[in-house]
Amino acid sequence: MTNLWVYKAQYPIYNIPMTSITFYRLALFLPYLTLIPGYYLAKDFLANQSSNGLLSTQFLGMSWMVLSAFWIIPYTILVIGLLIWSKGKSSNTIRSWFLRSPFILMMVTIIVFIVAGVLGSYSSDPNTSGVLGGVLLLGPICSATYSLIIGYVFVVFALLLYEILNKFGYIRDENKS
Repeated sequence: MTNLWVYKAQYPIYNIPMTSITFYRLALFLPYLTLIPGYYLAKDFLANQSSNGLLSTQFLGMSWMVLSAFWIIPYTILVIGLLIWSKGKSSNTIRSWFLRSPFILMMVTIIVFIVAGVLGSYSSDPNTSGVLGGVLLLGPICSATYSLIIGYVFVVFALLLYEILNKFGYIRDENKS
């Protein structure tokens, strides 16, 4: 605890807490940050087909990268929408929508996959239309489940991070002032 105090005393900029609204907006970018370690875990997955423990971590990273490819566009739409919407809102309102964001993401992903499948059905290439037809069928089913599960993992992580930062005084809660 003393080291934290010395660190704060040496660098006074760390004495300025962020608002809870700023934290909620920044927390929307946490899933993007997980792509960096996911990439490094997945790197050279296909080249290193060995049976050691490294393969399992590479498989984990590769799985995360494949999952991320499916939700990156819908999640980006959600983030842009929530950032625009949150201007001028209270921290309680933003927090309640932050807690609902996996449900909103579920709806956005279903819409995106349906639109992609419908647009793919107009393709003249039979291979493309078949693949996009599969996306239309499997995309909404899988994306709804994964949006809720993975979304609430990130929400819980962000709320724990919020409580830790709030306890150490790095977040100024407007509602308690």
